[in-house]
Amino acid sequence: MKILSKPATMLLGIISNESINPYGIIKKLDLMNTKFWFYIGNSTVYITLKNLEKSNYILGTKEKSGNMPDKTVYTITPLGLEKLKDTIRQICCRFDYDTTLFSIAATFINIFETDEIETMLAERLKYLQHYFEGINKEIIKFNERNIPPYAIANTKRMKEIVKAEIIGVEEILKSVETI
Repeated sequence: MKILSKPATMLLGIISNESINPYGIIKKLDLMNTKFWFYIGNSTVYITLKNLEKSNYILGTKEKSGNMPDKTVYTITPLGLEKLKDTIRQICCRFDYDTTLFSIAATFINIFETDEIETMLAERLKYLQHYFEGINKEIIKFNERNIPPYAIANTKRMKEIVKAEIIGVEEILKSVETI
């Protein structure tokens, strides 16, 4: 099954925690400092909300407050919660050098029960460790062949990214175990 886009995953994650209007979502994104790790422009927020609503992942209801104009408050639907959970599960059991995907998934992993979080993270850790070992084997082979030094250096850089992901998952696992 296809995963949600990064903006859709982020917004659905926010909405899964509380019913909220677009302005509240924009403020929440600002509080999360997403501009430094995954910028979502205001127009993207509105377009993504419309697409999520069209897919029946969220439900928008108009609310009136005094003399203020109507505002639409969004809540997640059961279908939306299942799609969010499926997306996070899929992200957790694979690796992508675009680490923003996992950062978003990890931000909203609390939608699962603790035992499922631990299982997903343990599987991710196992997958990353296997991936790390594979890169190490490739580096050894590179050294035995006549591979240009910049290619070897780039592969070592990629290995360090995987190593950082391993450390990050271990830290998240530790934090889950203290809940």
